[in-house]
Amino acid sequence: MADRLKWINRKFAFDFPAEIYPELLERLRGTPARLAERVGSLPSGLLVRRDGDSWSIQEHAGHLADVEELFDGRIDDYAAGLPTLRPAEMTGRKTFAANHNEKEIATVLAEFQTVRAGYLARLEGLAGETFARSAH
Repeated sequence: MADRLKWINRKFAFDFPAEIYPELLERLRGTPARLAERVGSLPSGLLVRRDGDSWSIQEHAGHLADVEELFDGRIDDYAAGLPTLRPAEMTGRKTFAANHNEKEIATVLAEFQTVRAGYLARLEGLAGETFARSAH
């Protein structure tokens, strides 16, 4: 497999019309199922194996739940009309502290499903014009 671009080095364009957001929400809704399909049946030894200081597969899965807090806070920022959204915490402190490798993968996946459902419920409750706003 070819080398992948690191997530933090990716650039995203959000210049599409607000009417496309329902499709974006569907992608967000399906992420827990896609993740479970990819990792749910892997052997636990593989799931928790680390390569040096890099997170394991299971820690990466847990991290998805951990960062939902940031996204939830950014909804608050949008609702308040802030010109700049709160920054991400880039050290991974919450993920390291969560000890995701000590849990069962089913628990990690369920936690992500739960927090993602809460995030989606908030997004779905926003007025349509909110999706046309922009912030840095």
